[in-house]
Amino acid sequence: MHSLMYALVGEQPLPNLLPVRFLEPHTTVLVPTDRTERVSQRLRGLLPQTRLLSVDPYDIAQIEQKMQQDFDAQPQAYDQVVFNLTWGTKAMSIAAYRLAERLQMPFLYFQTEGRRSLLYRYVWNDSSQPILEHQQEIPGIISIQDYVQAHLGSYSVVGPAKNTGGAFEQAIAAALGDAVDEVVLGVKLSGALDVDLMVRIGNRVAVVEAKTGGASNSKKGIDQLNSIAGREYLGIYTAKFLVVDQRWDHTRSNLRELAEARNITLLELPSYSADQVISDDEVRQLRAAVQAKL
Repeated sequence: MHSLMYALVGEQPLPNLLPVRFLEPHTTVLVPTDRTERVSQRLRGLLPQTRLLSVDPYDIAQIEQKMQQDFDAQPQAYDQVVFNLTWGTKAMSIAAYRLAERLQMPFLYFQTEGRRSLLYRYVWNDSSQPILEHQQEIPGIISIQDYVQAHLGSYSVVGPAKNTGGAFEQAIAAALGDAVDEVVLGVKLSGALDVDLMVRIGNRVAVVEAKTGGASNSKKGIDQLNSIAGREYLGIYTAKFLVVDQRWDHTRSNLRELAEARNITLLELPSYSADQVISDDEVRQLRAAVQAKL
C-alpha cells in the first residue's frame, strides 16, 4: 500500500519520529518553518523516504496553499493520505486541519499519557464531522541512539568516568539490569554536555547523574540535569534522575526542594558509600523508581 503522511514539525522531534516509525508510510512530507528546519533535517536522517516542505509559521492561507499544491503535484496516486497535526504552530494545525477536511483525509494526534505513547486517529463521518476512529499504543520502537540523534544529531559514547565516580555509574547500570530495555554509560552531547547514564524503557528515555562523596551534597547534579533535559537539548519528554551515595538529611532540604521543583527524581543509595556495593534493598528501590517514571 502506498501511503503519504504530512507531518507538522515543532521543536520536539518525538511526536513525528514515533508515528512515522510506527505507521511506516511510503512517503513522509515533513512540514517545518525556518525555526524548525534543523529538527526536520535530523528527522530526515532517521526516517526513510522523507522530504521537506517549508512554510510560514503563521500565514494560514499560505500554509494551506503550499500543502495543497504539494498534494496536487504528487507523481503517483496514494492509497492513503494522513495528516499528523501534533506539532507545528497553531496556525499550521488550522491550515492542515482545513486541508484534511476538504480532502476528507484522516488526521493523527500523538500524546504521551503517563508511560504510554498513544496515537489517536480521526476520520470524517457522512456529515463531515471528525470522529475518533481508534487509539493505538506505540510499542518501543526507538533506541537511545535514535533518541539522541533526533534531538541533537551528533554525540559520542565515552563510557564511565575514569575516577571513582565511574565505579558508581557502573554499579547503577548493573543494578538496573533487566529492569530496563537499554542503558548507555558516558554520553557526550554535542561536545559540550556529559551525561553519566542514559536509560530507556520502551520509547521513554531518562538521563541519570550519579554523584558520590562531596559532589553528592551539591547542586551541581541538579544544574547538569536541568541543562541536559532542557527544551533545546534532550527535550521535554526526557525524565531526570539524580542518584547520590549519601542520605540527604534536613540540612539538604533546600536541595531536595530544588530537585523537586525541577521535576528531578532523587534516589539516595547510602549503602554504596559504606561498602562500594549497592545493597539489595536499594537495588530494588532504584529499579522500582526508574520503572515507575518510565
